[in-house]
Amino acid sequence: MSDLEAIAAHRQALERTIEVRKARLKTRKNLLKSELHARLTPKGIVLRFPITTVVVAFGIGWVAGRATRALITLQSPYTSSQATPRRSMTSPLMQTLKEIALQTLTNVALNKTREFLVSRMNRSCAQRDDFPHISKPSCAMS
Repeated sequence: MSDLEAIAAHRQALERTIEVRKARLKTRKNLLKSELHARLTPKGIVLRFPITTVVVAFGIGWVAGRATRALITLQSPYTSSQATPRRSMTSPLMQTLKEIALQTLTNVALNKTREFLVSRMNRSCAQRDDFPHISKPSCAMS
């Protein structure tokens, strides 16, 4: 076999390798795209972060309830200057329980947010480790 034939055979082998790798990359891209799409749907988010979703839903419901109550109170046709001031019907025990519940929910929400952000930073740093040519100034904090 002459040198030209050897070079041509080597070139064909390289072209086949390139085509195979292109096909693999295309398949992997499609898999990643479908996985990302599945994760970003509402169902995917709820499955991935169930406790956080419940806390957020509770918070939104609480705010919506307070807003609705404020609107109903403002639009009441029986409100006048002669109306008796509304007395608080909650006991000190109920007030304390409300404060504890609100503080606990706030702490849970803040802890979940912190865990999420730390995991994202760690994942980002791990991805940067795969690419040594990318600088890592923000990963030094972890």
